Amino acid sequence: MTSDWRPEILEDVVRDLREKKLYLFAGAGLSNIAGYPLLKDLLRELANVYKNHPYRKPEIASVADDLVEDRSSNSLDIIQHLIDLGESGSNAFVRVLQKNFEEERTSEVHRMLVKLPFAGYVTINFDRCLEKASGGIDGAEQLAADRWFCFPKHKFAPKKSLDGIYDGTRFLLHMHGCLYYEGRIDSQDIILRREQYSKFYKSTVFNRIFREMFHRPFLILGTSLSDTFFMNRLFEARGSHDCDVRAERKNCYVVLPKCERRNTHVSDEEIYGIRFNYFDKNDKNAIEKMVKELKDVCEQTVRVPPE
Repeated sequence: MTSDWRPEILEDVVRDLREKKLYLFAGAGLSNIAGYPLLKDLLRELANVYKNHPYRKPEIASVADDLVEDRSSNSLDIIQHLIDLGESGSNAFVRVLQKNFEEERTSEVHRMLVKLPFAGYVTINFDRCLEKASGGIDGAEQLAADRWFCFPKHKFAPKKSLDGIYDGTRFLLHMHGCLYYEGRIDSQDIILRREQYSKFYKSTVFNRIFREMFHRPFLILGTSLSDTFFMNRLFEARGSHDCDVRAERKNCYVVLPKCERRNTHVSDEEIYGIRFNYFDKNDKNAIEKMVKELKDVCEQTVRVPPE
């Protein structure tokens, strides 16, 4: 059987899974499998809305596509430009979000992931793919019930605190908030505009998440290295010069398409304890095949040879 996994990484990921100490971090690339847009596609749609808005500023409309193609945090500025048009711009922004996220979807990949014995799930996505996937699966339904934590506000879990995600029970953490809950939209509290990113990534809550959680074993799926907010802070958190901190750091596994291969003079695996596994971007089913292989290998019975 062909595999997109590096054998030594697959072996270690399976070991951490079986020991129930591996966490999953889900990015937009994972939700894209269920039919939700990637961030660049969402921003491109918002840019087109701005360019066609009757109150648009010509100088902004002329550079809207450039803002979207820019892979820095500046690409998020198109959202603020749209909101700055007033109520009509804000309503247009909400309509784009509704169009893309109001239908709850999931996928077989998400169902396989919630069946795997991850210690917890962290996502920067606004959708409820993982919650929907957990329905009817023994041991996973609690993810969508009493084990759901939503930031930047505890809006949907007012009696919970961040302490709850460290009590040894599986959880689901929406790090950037969640757009829909029980039929209502919350476009104000999701982290999508640049000023929201900047504020959250400097917050005490975020620092605690990274300090306490991202030194643990993590498998990162569907997150681009072009996300300057997340990836820069990940490298910062794991690249500590404190020897005691580095000694406690566990492996972090990042699954990426080959086109996003990092070019560094010194291995990130040595500096940050981040191990990269690359797949062929032209294979649209690569992540699904990798998750299926992970599930199959994890579920294999370890046979004890006869005496």
